[in-house]
Amino acid sequence: EIRLRAECTDMSALSPWSEVAIFQTESGDCKQQSLPPSFVTASDPTISSLRLSWTAGEQRGNCTFVSWQVMVLAENKAAMEEPQGCKGLTERTETECIATGLQSNVAHNFLIQEVCSDDRLSSPWGRTSMAVSTDVR
Repeated sequence: EIRLRAECTDMSALSPWSEVAIFQTESGDCKQQSLPPSFVTASDPTISSLRLSWTAGEQRGNCTFVSWQVMVLAENKAAMEEPQGCKGLTERTETECIATGLQSNVAHNFLIQEVCSDDRLSSPWGRTSMAVSTDVR
């Protein structure tokens, strides 16, 4: 049951309580986000690439997996980008990719999110614990 009324600073202007409203939630239980990916690591640097790996977070609630979204933020850039080599990861068990096309001798932070068919249930972002640099040219 839910009943509502408007509260005003002038107590004489309070609205009456609404009629009782009965409702049922969509599926009877609360929907929860998936947990974020963990142990996000970047390794095996080359001049323009890094190998990324992560552990999938617990898939809770009603998340229907769609893909992994991988983003990179180079220390000398203001905006995140989706790195080449880490797009189209549509298998939940596919928790590794090689980010290519990165700038040489630049530190990069990586963020990874589990994307669900209902975007409200997509996980928070998991991230590398520290920036990792590509090799010098």
